[in-house]
Amino acid sequence: MKVNLKDSAGVDAPKTARRLPKDSYTLRILNEPTFQLTRKDDEPMYVFELELIAPEEMEIDGEMQKISGKKFRLWAPLAKGKNFSLLGLHEVLGLPAEFDTDDETSLPLGFTYAGAEVRAVCSATEVSMKNEKGEDIIGSDGEPVKEYNTNIVRFI
Repeated sequence: MKVNLKDSAGVDAPKTARRLPKDSYTLRILNEPTFQLTRKDDEPMYVFELELIAPEEMEIDGEMQKISGKKFRLWAPLAKGKNFSLLGLHEVLGLPAEFDTDDETSLPLGFTYAGAEVRAVCSATEVSMKNEKGEDIIGSDGEPVKEYNTNIVRFI
């Protein structure tokens, strides 16, 4: 049997995008956030897992590419002066800016995030992949291996 992986997806199948152009997108919050402390300052934050649900495809670098299904995280600090992403999320979802939290989980009481859909301006930042020591991972071409981090610029 002969296999050609480049042809096996079909000619009309869109490529999976690596780079997400700055634009507006519809996102779904996949589950309740986890409560964590930031590595740098030990400040409280919620970590959300999001999925891009629309548009399904878009033209990127001159080619149609599949973008729906892309998953990424939002780190939303709770600390005063750093909580703009969580405040923006609450505003578009119609959730209160002030809320009580569960003593065990530190998650909000009285409302949930899972399944909510929001619109947001997103973009991607090219970064070098790092190993556990914080050093660049070098590819077979001698250059640092690049990846794209998806960022929420603001909720709309």
